Amino acid sequence: MAHRITGFDPSAKIDGKSLDAMISLCEQQIETEQEARDRRHAIAHSLKDLHIRQKRIKDDLKTVESGLITWAKEWEKAISGLGLNPDAHPETAMETFDHLVSFFKKFDQSEELRKRIYGMDRVKEEFDRRVHEFAAGIGMNTEDRDALTIAARLHRELNAAREARASLIKINDQLDEKNQEISDVTITIRQSQEKISELKTRAGVDTMEKLAAAGEKSARKRELLKQVEALEQELNRNGDGFGIEALEKEVNRSDIDGIDGDIDRLSVELRELHSERDALRDQRQIIQHDIRQNDGSAVAAGASEEAEAHLSSITQNAEQYLRFQIAALILEQQIETYRKENQAPVLGRAGDLFSTLTLGSYAGLRDELDASGKPLLLGVRPDGQEVAVDGMSDGSRDQLYLALRLATLEQHLKKGSPCPLSWMIS
Repeated sequence: MAHRITGFDPSAKIDGKSLDAMISLCEQQIETEQEARDRRHAIAHSLKDLHIRQKRIKDDLKTVESGLITWAKEWEKAISGLGLNPDAHPETAMETFDHLVSFFKKFDQSEELRKRIYGMDRVKEEFDRRVHEFAAGIGMNTEDRDALTIAARLHRELNAAREARASLIKINDQLDEKNQEISDVTITIRQSQEKISELKTRAGVDTMEKLAAAGEKSARKRELLKQVEALEQELNRNGDGFGIEALEKEVNRSDIDGIDGDIDRLSVELRELHSERDALRDQRQIIQHDIRQNDGSAVAAGASEEAEAHLSSITQNAEQYLRFQIAALILEQQIETYRKENQAPVLGRAGDLFSTLTLGSYAGLRDELDASGKPLLLGVRPDGQEVAVDGMSDGSRDQLYLALRLATLEQHLKKGSPCPLSWMIS
């Protein structure tokens, strides 16, 4: 074994070594030899692959060389049409080709523009022809003007004609409205005349004066009956046990001129009574509270007597308050009656005519003063509701105007005064 070891490794020192050491050296040598053999096999395999790749690359090189020869022929043929040398660089050829593509694109665009210009020329010729034909058709003097000038003039005249047509339509609409208003007024007048004729027949009179007198009497009677009935009901309800005759005597003894002062005085007394009533009510509640807390004691008895006294005072003040209220109501009604009896004849007559013309929609007219002291004319409904002139309909205002004019005319005729010519024309 030592001889074998020195055979493959002369430098090995085996003297004095054991068998295990020499076996270990042999195993190391075997591993080394095995690794060297594996490397040789790997190198041989790689060399074989390289030979195969070399052969394949040679074949590919032949194919490339053949393709290059074919491409060179095709390239020479392709660039021969561009006017370039066969050995021209591909970048030069591509630049030349791009120039040609841009040229043909611009050429196509110019051809398209040429067609559009041709079409625009055709449209312009057609426009000129139609404008001149239209101008000649309406008898317009063109005086060798171009079509654009003629078209602008036609456009201005068309706008003017449209404005004139719109004005004409507006005027016709206004005319129709006025004719409708005239028709409505005519119908109203005719209905009023028919109603007046019917009223004359029912009243058995043949003149407006007699009809007006009969209407005044009838309206006055109805109004007085309503007032009498309302007053009797009010007096019976709030007369405090007094009869109508007793109340009339009390009213007759009243001073009409001092009514306003009495009303002011009664208003002050009424406010004082209200304050006293509220104070007594609060005091009564306090006393009742004390009674509930001190029930059965002498204090409670005294409080009860005080409450009874206050209750008696409240009853007397309430009776006095009711008498004052009734007196104020009677005074207001007497003032209203006095004002109606002394109302201007023209306004009273106009109210009757207004009631007739409106077919009873309004019962009469009333004049009052507003908050600033200016006179105010009001229409009175059958239920007593007052309506200002601004709150009336157009037809009612027209009837009110007619009633006022007729009443003024009758008043002048009664006085024997000549009427102004403008009134007769109206």
